[in-house]
Amino acid sequence: MKKEVINYLDNHVFPQNILNNPDLLSKYVVGMPGLVYQNIPGHGSIEKALFLIEYFERREDKIEQEIVEKRPLRILIADNTKSHEYVDYLNTRFDVTVVNHNILGDNTKRLSQEVDLVLFTGGEDVNPALYGDKRGSWTGVNSRRDDYEMMIYEKLPFDMPKLGICRGGQFLTVMNGGKMIQDVNNHSGNHKITHVGSGQVYEITSTHHQMMFPFNLPDHRFELVAHSQYFQSTKYLNGNDEEFDLPKDFLEPEIIYYPESNSLCIQGHPEYNHCPEKTKQWCFKLMDMYLFKTISIPPKKEESYNRSKPLPIKPFIESKNPFSQNTYKTPEVLIKKKG
Repeated sequence: MKKEVINYLDNHVFPQNILNNPDLLSKYVVGMPGLVYQNIPGHGSIEKALFLIEYFERREDKIEQEIVEKRPLRILIADNTKSHEYVDYLNTRFDVTVVNHNILGDNTKRLSQEVDLVLFTGGEDVNPALYGDKRGSWTGVNSRRDDYEMMIYEKLPFDMPKLGICRGGQFLTVMNGGKMIQDVNNHSGNHKITHVGSGQVYEITSTHHQMMFPFNLPDHRFELVAHSQYFQSTKYLNGNDEEFDLPKDFLEPEIIYYPESNSLCIQGHPEYNHCPEKTKQWCFKLMDMYLFKTISIPPKKEESYNRSKPLPIKPFIESKNPFSQNTYKTPEVLIKKKG
């Protein structure tokens, strides 16, 4: 196949339910761009669909071969629960050992020697008092958990790898001086996100009603790794249940890295079973790049995210196909601000 066809297939998220159904996939194939359709081997949509099914099976085999050799990973789970889904997910890439919290009574040097990663998991909202805001109507907190996880965070060496998923990413954002948008909508379910460095699009599973907000910090203190491909939410509320004061160049953060504390924050849930395999593997790659520094971070493309470049005011429209009829547009609050 031509390179542009492979790029299209690599960057396009196919609904999982059609990848083993030639009849459904053939209808999907017809809706592909003309040049892509023409350069997929086979005569007619059914033959092309059968080729794609075999193609993606080979890709899955390739992914599995890439992760056969696991390396040991000793993790401390901040909320001190078993967190089976998170551990099972990490175990697909690493040989995971969960470290007992008794180690927290020891000195920092022992923590560095016996813990490779501290995992902050999902759950309740972070107390707005920790980032200087009132508690909005939709915010539900667990102050005891906040206090316990703050105690753990303060004991950790700053360069120790820290991974936050969902609430865990929100908590680490607050610990790094960021804030939270206390209520958003349309972030429950799967949606597409864009990797800033490469421009590639992935599908992530989300279940959150709050949103990380690092933009009050100087640019050197955080890196926006990925953002929603389209604006998902139609509201962004603060602790007064009023519209949050968003910057004109605002994008919905999905993955953020804080270099000073070596914290990678993933708003979605790569550990969920229905999160696409492509996204699960990409999140492992991000961990290797940012937290463990085992692979280098490639230079960003020139056309990738630039906060000095204003967003267009006109609505974003997703091309329609038989399996996606969603339309996305710039939220009214941002249109007013740009105006």
